[in-house]
Amino acid sequence: MDLTTPPPGKLSNLIELAITDARKLDRARYTPMWMTWHRPRRTDGKCMVCLAGGVIAGTLGCPTDATIDIATGDSADPESETISDAAWSRALWALDSARDGDWTAAFRALHRRLPNNEMYDTLKAIPIPACSEFNTWNTLDAHLDSMADRAKQLRKLGL
Repeated sequence: MDLTTPPPGKLSNLIELAITDARKLDRARYTPMWMTWHRPRRTDGKCMVCLAGGVIAGTLGCPTDATIDIATGDSADPESETISDAAWSRALWALDSARDGDWTAAFRALHRRLPNNEMYDTLKAIPIPACSEFNTWNTLDAHLDSMADRAKQLRKLGL
């Protein structure tokens, strides 16, 4: 896994990276699953990935047979590899919060602080993305389209 390139510092850029990586996934080798970071499925060998998992597979170059966890070493699945780079760990948690439409948690994960009061209220007003609990390619595609719209909104805010 390649953790040498730092993640984008802006939430809008991070979301756009995730969208690009998810759209490039080989549909014969991966299957979308909103609640799974990056884990091979026993039934058919396809790798289940969430939005952050698309980045793990794409930008970070993780192979399909690897189980990746974002938890700390103490709470991770003992059979998984843990993302040890702090910046990437924060970015992946930010993506998970963004997937669910929790924009303030995404901001906090990426920047290690809460937004100021005005920005907090502005982030709270951004709608939740469509199909955040995707588990098919069609629902993932709808989610990615919705996330692209949210990334535009965040970019206008300078985020």
